[in-house]
Amino acid sequence: MSEQEQESVQDLVMVINRAGHIENLFNQIISDYVGPREHAWYFMWSVVLDTSVMPLGAKLKVVAAIAHELNYKFPWKESNDVIQYRNSFAHNTSDAHPVLSIGTTDEETTSYNLLYTLNAQGVLRKVKRHEAFTLFNESYKTSKAALVELKDLVQKQIAEHNAFAAASKAQEGDVRLSQVARKARSGGLLETRRNRQYD
Repeated sequence: MSEQEQESVQDLVMVINRAGHIENLFNQIISDYVGPREHAWYFMWSVVLDTSVMPLGAKLKVVAAIAHELNYKFPWKESNDVIQYRNSFAHNTSDAHPVLSIGTTDEETTSYNLLYTLNAQGVLRKVKRHEAFTLFNESYKTSKAALVELKDLVQKQIAEHNAFAAASKAQEGDVRLSQVARKARSGGLLETRRNRQYD
């Protein structure tokens, strides 16, 4: 295997792994936001969020909707680019679409491979493979940083909600206790217990 082929394989592995990382962040955000009951968590991850059930593009839409609900400016384009480049790298062989540009001298002659990407609007783009790899990495870094920030925001919201729910529950318990105490002071609770005792 030539050095260029080895580099292409390494690029492909990195693209697939990094796209998998973005998908995992999508899954964490969706799962955290929806907050399945503890025993339903496995079902959520192994069925609902499985790529065969909810493709990566659909997860992107759900995460974007969550970001919108939380008034978070989400980098849609960069996250979508991660998916598009991932698909292009995964479905084009490393030696696909070779181009040889003949210069007037040997030093001016270059060769490279193109990567074809088809966006959601059906526009076909032809990008040099090494440039596509650079663009993928830039989109990955932007998307990853935003997803980590969004995940933190979702977890903060959950913590605030849980604290509010706990305070509400405690307050509700205090109200019940004060009602019981009032009833006990007025003798109503003792009477009720006595009546039950003799029934």
